[in-house]
Amino acid sequence: MAELSTEFSVYPAIDLRGGKVVRLAQGDPARQTIYGDDPAAIAQRWKAEGAAWRHVVNLDGAFCDDQPANAKALASVIAGGLNVQLGGGLRTLADIERAWALGAARVVLGTLAVEQPDVLREAVRTFGAMRIAVGLDAREGRVKTRCWQTDGGADVIEIGRQSRSAGVAIIIHTDIARDGVGQGVNVNAATKNITTDDTDFTDFTNKNLHPWHLWLKSRDRRNSCRVILNSSSPHGVGTR
Repeated sequence: MAELSTEFSVYPAIDLRGGKVVRLAQGDPARQTIYGDDPAAIAQRWKAEGAAWRHVVNLDGAFCDDQPANAKALASVIAGGLNVQLGGGLRTLADIERAWALGAARVVLGTLAVEQPDVLREAVRTFGAMRIAVGLDAREGRVKTRCWQTDGGADVIEIGRQSRSAGVAIIIHTDIARDGVGQGVNVNAATKNITTDDTDFTDFTNKNLHPWHLWLKSRDRRNSCRVILNSSSPHGVGTR
């Protein structure tokens, strides 16, 4: 029997919209809470706490509404000296190249992974499996794309298998119904994705955490967990 691992890495998350640090309840742009207008200071707070990575989401990019304020905020966060895992609106190879130019260490691809699997495969081949993550954002098991506003036409397991076949090693799963509402992790959905027999994701992340639910299960040592905590929560821990 494989030995279970309890190892995980904490990825403080910063979601940016209009240059501000925000949280959207269930991805709804009309249900936004603003936590601050100095993303760089928040990033430095997590650096001081010992974080090695930050998970940064460009919500303006995800909504196809890039603003100069968000571009400046992204640059200030990335310049802070930590590894940055960047997602939001990265839908072409050129977008990925721009993320590298900004200084991102890894990108998270959601819509691109679902709609353009051949481009995903090319990205993994070109940049390496540890620099490309796939975001599986789902509602009731169905993958959502384009900032969660569109049905992706498949379930999470199907896209997960498709991503794995493209060489993807890192999967980030979000249960949209629990995102930003403080209801805790969806353990059933999370473990279903990492225990599917013919998938072998080397990393699994679930962002839907409550302060007292800081745990995830993994199938064996190959499935060590990466836990993303949102730095804009009043408690410094939460969801977007």
